[in-house]
Amino acid sequence: MTSSRLRTCSLGFLLLATVFALYWPTLSLPYVQDDWTALTGASRTSVWDAMVRLFYRGGQGHDLLFRPGKSLYIVIIYKLFGTNALPHHVIALFLHTATALVVVSLAGQLFRRGGWAWAC
Repeated sequence: MTSSRLRTCSLGFLLLATVFALYWPTLSLPYVQDDWTALTGASRTSVWDAMVRLFYRGGQGHDLLFRPGKSLYIVIIYKLFGTNALPHHVIALFLHTATALVVVSLAGQLFRRGGWAWAC
């Protein structure tokens, strides 16, 4: 493994550790406010219906916001874990951290130097 790649992996691990250290206290919190609205909708929707909404919105134009990816995510989380908020919070943390790493990777390719990417 090259030193540049090792440095990037180390920074990625450091980012992951920092995110979990900062958000660890929130993992025990319950769902709040509009989370319950999303869970109520998820309890009435099958995974198949949520997947269909990814590609076809016909007849469902009454939604204020069209977020089929989020809807599918909430339905899958609800079907797997019910109203247990802990797995939802942990998965959300991993997804946000992965997204941050993708942004850093793209910035690294854009700037052609990994160091500048971490500064963004």
